[in-house]
Amino acid sequence: MSDKPNYDPDSTYDSGMRVFSYIIGGIVAWGLIGWFLDNLFETQWLVLVGILMGAAAGFYLTKVHGLTGSKPAKASVGHPAHNREEAEQ
Repeated sequence: MSDKPNYDPDSTYDSGMRVFSYIIGGIVAWGLIGWFLDNLFETQWLVLVGILMGAAAGFYLTKVHGLTGSKPAKASVGHPAHNREEAEQ
């Protein structure tokens, strides 16, 4: 057997975790860059700019990667629509 787990790339949980990691990662990374620049230039507002830019970049990445929006649900075997279609035939 294969030791590699089977992941469904279209799963809702996986997509949600990627959205979460893009947004939080952007906030943390750009927040740290803003903090560094605040210390370098002796200001107090660049960390806020960095956090906002990181959040915006995270949302942008989720949009570019197609993780936002609604996708049609996959029909399962026990779905009522299948039973209705089978009953009509």
